[in-house]
Amino acid sequence: MASRKCVFLIFSLFSICLTLANSIKFNYPAVFNFGDSNSDTGDIFSAGIEALYPPYGEKYFHRRTGRYCDGRLIVDFLMEAMGLPFLNPYLDSVGMPNFQKGCNFAAAGSTIMPVTPTAFCPFSFGIQVDQFLRFKSRVLELLPQNARVDEYIPAENFFKEGLYMFDIGQNDLAGAFYPKTLEEVLAWIPTVIEEFESGIKKLYDSGARNFWIHNTGPAGCLPQNIAQFQTGMFGKDKTNVNKFGCLREHNMAARVFNLELHALCEKLKTQYPDVNVRYVDIYSIKYDLIANHTKYGFESPIRACCGYGGGKLNYNINVACGHTVALNGTKATAKGCSNSAAYVSWDGIHYTQAANNFVVQLEAMDLLFLHSYLYSVGNPSFRKGCNFAAAESTRGSCNFICKKLDNHLTRKSFFKKGLYMFDMGQNDISLAFNSKNFGRDTCLDSEHSVRIQNRNKGFEQPIMASCGHNQRCDDSSEYVSWDGIHYTEAANRYVSLQTLTRNYSDPPFSDEMPFPLKIKF
Repeated sequence: MASRKCVFLIFSLFSICLTLANSIKFNYPAVFNFGDSNSDTGDIFSAGIEALYPPYGEKYFHRRTGRYCDGRLIVDFLMEAMGLPFLNPYLDSVGMPNFQKGCNFAAAGSTIMPVTPTAFCPFSFGIQVDQFLRFKSRVLELLPQNARVDEYIPAENFFKEGLYMFDIGQNDLAGAFYPKTLEEVLAWIPTVIEEFESGIKKLYDSGARNFWIHNTGPAGCLPQNIAQFQTGMFGKDKTNVNKFGCLREHNMAARVFNLELHALCEKLKTQYPDVNVRYVDIYSIKYDLIANHTKYGFESPIRACCGYGGGKLNYNINVACGHTVALNGTKATAKGCSNSAAYVSWDGIHYTQAANNFVVQLEAMDLLFLHSYLYSVGNPSFRKGCNFAAAESTRGSCNFICKKLDNHLTRKSFFKKGLYMFDMGQNDISLAFNSKNFGRDTCLDSEHSVRIQNRNKGFEQPIMASCGHNQRCDDSSEYVSWDGIHYTEAANRYVSLQTLTRNYSDPPFSDEMPFPLKIKF
């Protein structure tokens, strides 16, 4: 197991170096991070809201730092990759914290939505944005007054040239399932995305231009959620888990949230041409780690390293990591495991340092959209697949003979394990009407729902082309048809979302597919 992980790490480090040199711009002068406990480097700890006890921080730091991990977080590894120091939390005031290379506003327990009276964390995303605006205002006040502070605070141009990172939303989804059904959670997600968009626009108006946005991970694979909703007091359907032990409904909500988040990222790119937005599919990386944990050198994908209770999860909501409490008349202590590097989950909610390291390695590899088979400009990568689709194609003899894939494919097993997708036949039916009369053409179920119920889904024009007569409409998102033949991105997005509901596939999609369903626009 150890040798397998060693080989993987060596390969990953080489891939990171190659990718950083050729793909990702990693020369930002500063980083400003917003998020929850997945990237909190000590904000809640500094605020005195929660105290973390050993074995938190036992790896690398060898002390408590306010990180919800046995060592480093994803944001820490990313800072190392950029050659920048670890981010100090905004509320850290002891020991002369240095904010020259950025500041971390992330706080454990934070949500995108505004806080409620019973919320654990008062620092929601909107509050974090306000904290940043106050931070920037104060920095700009100090810079002209005292040159001696230059080595502790960012230069003015760093606010425009810096990278703004986001990893938030997990707590919104996790908390929503306590009072809501899956249908109610899915209907609520657009409201959460709107709140996130509002914060992003505030940052843009303040001068931010470089955004690095993580989507949310597979919440259904967290031991805490599994314990509560599959076997605990909220458990209703004991079969609501996939073959990896993850909750189907929680993961479904996470995927829909991510679809909406990605759509927002694309909207921002269109709305603000001067903005640089990178959307990172953390969900797929983490789910792949859980589904194929043995391949990557991990032994336990959903068992907490630091927990209490043993069994499949080793998690008890009443006994937090590092704590000793009276349970059923006896003392119960949640202790750390002997080898956290073999675990994905650290405390039932957060990942171990080893798992965080894995996520960053895959993130730095920068998984791409599928390149077209005949696309040869710009050194296309076919490592994760290839697109053979061609406009005007039919099911008959094709003019393009696809003989082989590019040598960039690294594993032959991908041909067997990969997903082969087909969407073809429309041109056959359309062309047949030139010589035959088959009566009225029909629509596929999901597309039919777009045409018939378009006004209920935000579309104003079901059959009018958005782009016609050598010009396009003002807002293609109100149209179902793009050019009289093909759907607009907005309509395609709706069809894709409907696909995820399981109502239009036979058999229905499930988490038991060999990899998580990913839809990018």
